[in-house]
Amino acid sequence: MRVVGGTAGSVPLIGPPAGVRPTSERVREALFGSLGESVEGRPFVDLYAGSGAMGIEALSRGASRCLFVERRVACVKVIQANLAKTGPADRAQVWQSDVRRCVARAAAWLRGEAGTVFADPPYGDGAVSDVLSALLGRGLADGTVVVLEHSCREEYAALAEPCWRREVGETCLSRWEA
Repeated sequence: MRVVGGTAGSVPLIGPPAGVRPTSERVREALFGSLGESVEGRPFVDLYAGSGAMGIEALSRGASRCLFVERRVACVKVIQANLAKTGPADRAQVWQSDVRRCVARAAAWLRGEAGTVFADPPYGDGAVSDVLSALLGRGLADGTVVVLEHSCREEYAALAEPCWRREVGETCLSRWEA
């Protein structure tokens, strides 16, 4: 596992602990290819952060700052180690918390700035619709992008139709804009 692009491109990352599914390089490349330069100078939130690869990729590609939210202590330690390896730790905050309990705080962390919120919950997590509905209902700044990584077999009927969807193998990226 490595950083795909930006200033830390090709830097190897520590993988997440056993039982945690990391976002593949192909999926990260597809997402950042679709976002283009809109990541530069904007905040990024990595929910269900795992190894932190997605948020580190955003920092490497010019995000102004990144919030990592992860409930597992072992994953938080991996995120901190990966930040130390790639250099952008001064622009990062890592919260050890359950995402469902800090959705309002994470939305407030954006401080009214347009940014990107990425969520990669465990596949089949029944609470993800509630988390995304809460985020999208928080009055995020115009232009804020919310992206969900999920299994292509999962549908989220409770949410509005995404404005963009991309399949990468068995993984699906769905995107909404505030």
